[in-house]
Amino acid sequence: MISFQTLLNVAPFNAETRAKLDLNMSSLSEDQKLKLTQIAWSMISALYQAKLNKEFELELLDVREGKKQYDENIREKIEGKLLHELAQKLELSGTEEEIEEVKKSIEQFKTSSS
Repeated sequence: MISFQTLLNVAPFNAETRAKLDLNMSSLSEDQKLKLTQIAWSMISALYQAKLNKEFELELLDVREGKKQYDENIREKIEGKLLHELAQKLELSGTEEEIEEVKKSIEQFKTSSS
């Protein structure tokens, strides 16, 4: 289970927003926490998708330049690596169930432009 505080710490909020959240954390209503959870997952998902696309493009560039052999599972391998890194940041032990929970949340809050 991912704690609300950990989720907010991992989400890429700017310094000003993070300071306001820290200051007002104890006075947030359940509705506000739900909205912030959705915003945090949307931000995390967008960042995850950007990293995934960047790493995939870099791998393809290495293949085009002859530095690496083409691997048809390259995207899945990158996804797995990034999901495990994210699970660590979210202070999860990295079990398959937890990784699936993170993957489900990322997919749920994936932006339409990804």
